[in-house]
Amino acid sequence: MLNGAHGTLRSLSLSLLVAAAAALPLAHALPALAAKPAPAPVTMEDANKLYQSEDWAGAAEAFAAIVKSEPRNGRAWFRLGVCRQRLASYDEAVAAYRRAEAIAHNPAVMYNLACAFSLAGSPDSAFAWLGRMADAGYGQPETLTADADLASLRGDARFPAMVERLRRVATPCAFSPEARQFDFWVGSWDVRTAQGDLAGTNDIKVGAGGCVLVESWKSTQGGPGQSLNFYDADAKLWRQVWVDASAQVTRFEGTFTEGQMRFKGERVMNDGKRVPVKMTFTPLPDGRVRQMGESSSDGGKTWTVEYDLYYSPARREG
Repeated sequence: MLNGAHGTLRSLSLSLLVAAAAALPLAHALPALAAKPAPAPVTMEDANKLYQSEDWAGAAEAFAAIVKSEPRNGRAWFRLGVCRQRLASYDEAVAAYRRAEAIAHNPAVMYNLACAFSLAGSPDSAFAWLGRMADAGYGQPETLTADADLASLRGDARFPAMVERLRRVATPCAFSPEARQFDFWVGSWDVRTAQGDLAGTNDIKVGAGGCVLVESWKSTQGGPGQSLNFYDADAKLWRQVWVDASAQVTRFEGTFTEGQMRFKGERVMNDGKRVPVKMTFTPLPDGRVRQMGESSSDGGKTWTVEYDLYYSPARREG
């Protein structure tokens, strides 16, 4: 029995040695497996490089990974929408744009939502988002008329109305009756005294999308001067700021009343003295404009006419 026990012990010892030897390669392999680094997370820089190179599929995958870990990343959602739109996956593009719009309510995202719905053949949804975009202050009507993504909408009767709506957003003064009250002064003029002598020339141009009138005066006797004229919708007044070559500044405010633009103001002399002034512009039936200026030396109790000028359309060479 001892022999039997010794044989069993010997067999067991051999089995343990074989098992230990077999385990040695695995034991050496475990540290190597543990040391293998995890894949680096996708960054916005990585995704943007793919986006800029127009690798839409690769960029879509990258941005999808980013929004999974950063669900409040509005820019990533927006660019994911662009990628999916480029890949003609319009439903997925809409879903991504909606996430981006919910974060920041950006009119540019609303515009792209309209484009995606247009491409998907959903004009009602497209016009709904264009309307929200206009309400949010987007004012680029030329984009609507040029963008191929909106081509399916151009035959719709709602499209011209939407373009007009955006024009009003972009240039509200151009459509404001009050801001157009002084347009009778716009033009290139020869300016003469009541006796018919040439006093100078004046060019009045519309600027800032119709919100200002810019005057450029050249006198035959003195130096040049310029003024900026605009309707202040908040105060419901017209304002003019005049500066001449001698650095004199005159500030006016007024209203269009009984067919005349009537201003009152104050001229600041170079010595600091302040002089009350008035100025009246009257459009005449023959197409001319009359401009009369007055000043007061007694604080506005009495007034003296400084000039009485008549504007005629200029006939200039070139």
